[in-house]
Amino acid sequence: MFKCDDLVQLRSELDEIDKKLFILFIKRYKLCKQIGEVKKSLNIPIYQPQIYNDKLNRIIEKAQVENIPKDVIEKLYNTIHEICVDAQSIG
Repeated sequence: MFKCDDLVQLRSELDEIDKKLFILFIKRYKLCKQIGEVKKSLNIPIYQPQIYNDKLNRIIEKAQVENIPKDVIEKLYNTIHEICVDAQSIG
């Protein structure tokens, strides 16, 4: 049987994870901006489908081990990727 304390504890853990995710996302976003600058200086296209597909497939494989549905991972990674491609374009 669950207690209210259980919910409080779970939400507290979730808050900690959200803080860490946000910190990592900020780092990722800044790196993507730097990558965009390098790509621009080297005349490399921002979007590189092969790299994107390779990364997505590796992430999907890891997620499936944890029983996370493929469509959930695709949706999450597509969103992150779109934001970071935009960041690279801004430079």
